[in-house]
Amino acid sequence: MALHTRVPDVVDALLALMKAQPEIDEGMVIDGAVSLNDYENYVIFVGYRLGTEEWISVERGSRGLRPNDQEIVTLGVMIAATDPDHDMHLARGVVAEKLGALERIVTDDPNIGLGNGVTAGIASMSWQPLHTDKGAECNVAVELAIKVVL
Repeated sequence: MALHTRVPDVVDALLALMKAQPEIDEGMVIDGAVSLNDYENYVIFVGYRLGTEEWISVERGSRGLRPNDQEIVTLGVMIAATDPDHDMHLARGVVAEKLGALERIVTDDPNIGLGNGVTAGIASMSWQPLHTDKGAECNVAVELAIKVVL
């Protein structure tokens, strides 16, 4: 059996799950990174890691059955929210709500809809509150660690 990558499956599954959440507007979930600063309330980038060139990284390993039979995918998700009245509390609350949806996805179904052999979890996150001409902006960069059996 030829080995391949499951990265496209992982990204597509996470995108579909994020878009299906009741507190998330499907049109505000972006596949990959784009230079977008004209969103009104919030935007979510799947496949983007703030401050790094490696937006989706993959390490190959072995579970002991054969060489390179497992991938550990680090997938970035960036959630950004803004409040034009410079109320950081409100911007942070929007980010927290959307982050809650992401946490619920990996808690309720760590297999992210891909069945046995896939386990996803939040590895780390970094919050960035800042005031700009646009208003109060709050960003959270989330790194998901997803183990995938090939």
